[in-house]
Amino acid sequence: MREYVFCKLGQEKEFIARAQALNYTEIVLIFSEKDVFSVNIKLKKKLGELSLVNVLFGVLAETENKQFNKALFDEILQLGTSKSLVSKHITCLFDNENEEEKDFIHQRRSGLNHIVLTLCAEKKIKVLFSYAALQEANDLRRAQVLGRIKLNLSLCKKYGVEYSFASFTSKKEKIRDAKDVAAFLRLLE
Repeated sequence: MREYVFCKLGQEKEFIARAQALNYTEIVLIFSEKDVFSVNIKLKKKLGELSLVNVLFGVLAETENKQFNKALFDEILQLGTSKSLVSKHITCLFDNENEEEKDFIHQRRSGLNHIVLTLCAEKKIKVLFSYAALQEANDLRRAQVLGRIKLNLSLCKKYGVEYSFASFTSKKEKIRDAKDVAAFLRLLE
């Protein structure tokens, strides 16, 4: 199973050791656009050789249509909302369900719709759901986010979009065991 975490330079080994202890086969270290120039292929190879976990690099695309080194970054993530258009360089959309606006009486503002999901299916873009968003929310907000996640899961299935669940945390202590996350995803499906 693959885990996604937000990483700052110098924290890579801690996250990799934690992912290895929690039964993950792959870990994607997501760097911000500011850290992109400090990350290099030598670091990626060095980290890959040190662990049993397959280490991948990702970048959080904060500006639209910015191109990143495909040899270095395996995943290019974008915050997903209903207002965002899917760029051709993006490989993953995440955090779709965290819109602050209230739901309507008869429908949810889940962050995804048929247009975005059709584009994701055509371009083979994954939709990722955040376990941290559920952990950090209060009871009322957690119920709302959980309902939005369930709706987005059913939409992803309907349109044939690949999806996954991950921690999306910046603290190594908050990474959940791979079996826990897989069981939670099965529960939601």
